[in-house]
Amino acid sequence: MVSNLPIYTASQVLQATEGVLLAGEPENSFYGITTDSRNVQEGNLFVALQGEKYDGHDFVGLALEQGAAGILVQSAMQLQRMPPGKKVSVIKVADTLQAL
Repeated sequence: MVSNLPIYTASQVLQATEGVLLAGEPENSFYGITTDSRNVQEGNLFVALQGEKYDGHDFVGLALEQGAAGILVQSAMQLQRMPPGKKVSVIKVADTLQAL
């Protein structure tokens, strides 16, 4: 269940991570944060982590299908996976693990 109160706005994430907003609005709200695309709930911020075996950037599409309101990425290529008409914040940072 998603809380009615956002835990972060895109603007707050931008300030904390020194990221760049590639899509969406600074006022967009996030109601949770996850690094696992299988656990994304409506309104979450999905953080795409790069690991030894898996790259979270490969799962951005799934996270968006699950209802992610924002994605935190290291690569702007994820913009190609954005569903048309969906208001999703895309924040690009140098290192998603460090930003987390």
